[in-house]
Amino acid sequence: MTRYEADMLNAGYCEYLVSVKPSPAAKAAKTLIILCAAALAFVMLFLTLMTIPAVSFLLLAIIVFLSWYIWQFTKVEYEYIIASGELELSKIYGARVRKNVFTLKLSEVSEIFPETSASGASASDKSGSSVRACNKGDKSAYCLRFASSDGEKKILVISAPEKTLSCLKYYRRSAFVTQ
Repeated sequence: MTRYEADMLNAGYCEYLVSVKPSPAAKAAKTLIILCAAALAFVMLFLTLMTIPAVSFLLLAIIVFLSWYIWQFTKVEYEYIIASGELELSKIYGARVRKNVFTLKLSEVSEIFPETSASGASASDKSGSSVRACNKGDKSAYCLRFASSDGEKKILVISAPEKTLSCLKYYRRSAFVTQ
């Protein structure tokens, strides 16, 4: 995990980057990448090694590079930016491609509580769909319960270290559920 603390003096601003463990779909994609690269390399070497060895080396280098490039997109990170009363959640693929998942006004958050809270509330409650933007079992995981634009109750689970918690308290202290 990498933490950005660009401005330690501003209580209303923080950034946080979380690398998440690969999902089963990402693991399957990695396996498929390896199998396809191995099959392409085998076929290419079988067809060109005896006839044109220089071309076979070049094609093998291209296959390795493309496999590595595609492999990078199976790595997923989430970035949270809290500023001006809004939480912006972005998903980053392969440390290159950023996709804005959504922006949430912190004034719309009704409850903020630890994922494993003693009050009985948890992200697995059936009172709303859950969006997980951190690893399962993260000790600093917090849930933010809010109503989406279509009125459906949702829960966002984020990794919230001390700076992120203080920033959330700065904008929405009343939403914290006491234990």
